[in-house]
Amino acid sequence: MIYIAEMEQASASRGGLGGTDSHSEWTERLPLALLAIAMVCSAWLVLSLNSGLTFINDEWDPLLSRPGWGLDQIFAPFNGHPTMIPMVIYKGVQEIFGMDSARPVQIIHAALLLVMNGVLFVYLRRRVGDWAALIGTVMILFLGAAFEVLLFSFTINFTGALAAGIGALLALDRNDRNGDIAAAALLLLGLCISLVVLPFIAAAAVEWYLNPRSRRQRWFVTGLPILFLALWWLIWGREAGTSSFSLSNFLTTPGTAFEALGSGFTSLFGLATGDGSEPEQPNLIWGKVMAIGALALAWWRTKKMGKPLPRDLLVVGSAFLTYLVLLGLGEDPSRQPTFSRFQLPTAIFILMTASILLRDIRLKVSWLIAAALVAALSIQGGVRLMEREAKGQWTIASQYFRTYLTGIELAGPDAVRNQAARIGPWATISPASYIEISNRYGSPALDYSEIVGLDGRELFWLDTGIVTGTGAGLDAEPPDRPASACRRPKPGKALSVAPGRFRVENGTSGEVTVLVARLGPSPGTAIGAVLPESAAGMSLPAGELDEPWRVSFEPASRQVRLCGP
Repeated sequence: MIYIAEMEQASASRGGLGGTDSHSEWTERLPLALLAIAMVCSAWLVLSLNSGLTFINDEWDPLLSRPGWGLDQIFAPFNGHPTMIPMVIYKGVQEIFGMDSARPVQIIHAALLLVMNGVLFVYLRRRVGDWAALIGTVMILFLGAAFEVLLFSFTINFTGALAAGIGALLALDRNDRNGDIAAAALLLLGLCISLVVLPFIAAAAVEWYLNPRSRRQRWFVTGLPILFLALWWLIWGREAGTSSFSLSNFLTTPGTAFEALGSGFTSLFGLATGDGSEPEQPNLIWGKVMAIGALALAWWRTKKMGKPLPRDLLVVGSAFLTYLVLLGLGEDPSRQPTFSRFQLPTAIFILMTASILLRDIRLKVSWLIAAALVAALSIQGGVRLMEREAKGQWTIASQYFRTYLTGIELAGPDAVRNQAARIGPWATISPASYIEISNRYGSPALDYSEIVGLDGRELFWLDTGIVTGTGAGLDAEPPDRPASACRRPKPGKALSVAPGRFRVENGTSGEVTVLVARLGPSPGTAIGAVLPESAAGMSLPAGELDEPWRVSFEPASRQVRLCGP
């Protein structure tokens, strides 16, 4: 308790702009009031940018691929992670509110963002006082480069795990039995959210080793989370499949860590220019320069501190180092350290480390004012990036899923059962099963009346859904050639046909790709290819539409014939 009491006393001495112990009541409460206002603005921004969007990408896995409430549906890994709590949240929202709106999970996500930032503020406040903690937390609240985490509701697996991990370190600050129990519980909670909590488990292990209190009596702080993770892996985690983690990345990990550190500073100061997937972000060089300067200052500061170094510096440093090593070992083209989703933990670890290094430094009013101005400029750049990426990525993704699922639903009674459709990167389900789920929980798709206003790209997505839903495609068993004359395509023109079963004959010496369209522009969606000098069957079911199918061939040739009703 002496340790935390000293921190709170030091925090109180730095809590105000004047740096004195006597403040009026309103001055002492002002940072908390400003934090509350910033949190409200952040939540409003996130919810407004998500307004009208449906579920996207990873969110379809708990909604469509895990029917029921069995243990396997909850405990089975998602992308290699234990995600029991996110699965329960999504399945619970589905049961209570249905699937026609993603607003309930968006609200839960926004609330968890505020919880995470609230816990971060408390951690920073205990070390650098109210005003510096406020500046750091507000930069995270509007960290535009982390838009993927701030705007995508399924990233509760990031924000929830980070909140639990920071909370566990706060609990360990108590340095008593109750703090140990709370830390163990929070780390277990974090493991039920995702493996993003692993760096904090490593930090808790370092704290357990450095703390002079009895290690035998405190074994459960890290022992229980590690035991839980081991049991989960033995029962469910081994089925996660391939992983991007590779020891072959070990030699490149230092470079990856520096890249991550540089992108973290770029993001914190609002200099990021995109989602991090660009081969070379033009402003990343400034983040690398700041990273070099920060490392030099951190080295100088630790020399000034003398030995032994503060325990919490070693604890947070071990968490940061573990995070960077894991990031390096898992690097592949889909997991670059500059990607948007990695900016939030990187920026948070930078702030937590800086808060400890600055703890015994008296922060002058001029320094705080300068930091606030820099934060304001950073926030401005971050918000612009967040708004641009929301329109350029999430809005488009939502439009795609709405129109694609509309097409599947238009299959109606012709929806296929013996063929799986991929909805998002993880969810695989037959069109008929999807329609049954949407009939039970509500449809996220468009109303038929909304199809009229769709543009060409959206109509293409709609046709893709119709093809998927009806199972329109080619097969190796062509029907007999009908008595009626066959039709030959003309360059640049599609053949309009009623729904039915057809014979496609390819008399050329090369493969011919068959494309179909229905409500969208031709040539439409490719459904397969016919081998040279051979024939194939083609099924074009009706679904719930009266419109004819339009068939195109690439390359178009007079030696290609379409025979059928």
